[in-house]
Amino acid sequence: MRILTLQRLEIFKTISATNSISEAARRLNLAQPTVSRHIRDFEAALKLGLFINESGRIKPTWEAHRLFEICEGTYERLRQVENAIAGIREGRGQTIRLMSVPSFFSFPFLAAALKRVIEEYPEIDVSMDVGSSANQIQSLREGNIDIGLAAEIPETPDLKISTIGHTKIVMIVSKNHPMADKEVFPISAVEKYPCIMPFTRAPVGKFIDQELAKHGISMKRLMTAVSPAIAPRLVEALGCCAISDSLTAVANPHIDIKAIPLSIDISVRVQAIQNAAAAKRTVDDLYIHSLRDSLSMLSNKP
Repeated sequence: MRILTLQRLEIFKTISATNSISEAARRLNLAQPTVSRHIRDFEAALKLGLFINESGRIKPTWEAHRLFEICEGTYERLRQVENAIAGIREGRGQTIRLMSVPSFFSFPFLAAALKRVIEEYPEIDVSMDVGSSANQIQSLREGNIDIGLAAEIPETPDLKISTIGHTKIVMIVSKNHPMADKEVFPISAVEKYPCIMPFTRAPVGKFIDQELAKHGISMKRLMTAVSPAIAPRLVEALGCCAISDSLTAVANPHIDIKAIPLSIDISVRVQAIQNAAAAKRTVDDLYIHSLRDSLSMLSNKP
């Protein structure tokens, strides 16, 4: 058994400072018998008498004074360690570097997750940037960001991908569109009406294209929206329809459009992306869990 432990030194220091076992116990939030037992064990291990009882008062011996002087540097170092630990808890000296696809900046779940991180790590330096899925993957591999946020990223060995939720694919139509009064958009109708389509070289656009192909559907493409965020405004202006996701639809309540469920179920995965070789970090986990919680609350809203 080790003679010196942090707890023994802390008890010894507190008794030396207060000349009272009961006061030391109060300051250390320990029971008085526990403090007495620890100091007896410490004396026995050291083979030194550290305190004497004179008329009900505890007084340090010469050996105790000498030990206190020797340990003074240790106490200061412990205070530095404690301060450093507090700094780690608050995020002091840390940076969390984040990136998201442009369309997710319209959604409240991203801001809600960032708010929680800042509340729990008030000293952390948060860096947020926007970038495509390809930009994020490159930045992760180069060590320039910690976490990306995208959708339908294919699995690769060097990436850690965490699904934080799902969003359904819907048809966004203008209020004067011939299908605007429908409660369900028949998938066969996408071959009839010119439609704004997502970029098929991007992960989500490619996924949607593949899902439609499974049902033998060939879209009547009006144009391509490389960024999903621009589709609602184009639908309103052009009086057309657009394949999009439910999150994009609810993020634009001020635009005069309607989101109609498709007759087939297509959902995409919203994903947090990390470098698989990166060290596990609590603040990163908090951000991802907060994204998951916030997206779940948003998805469950009526």
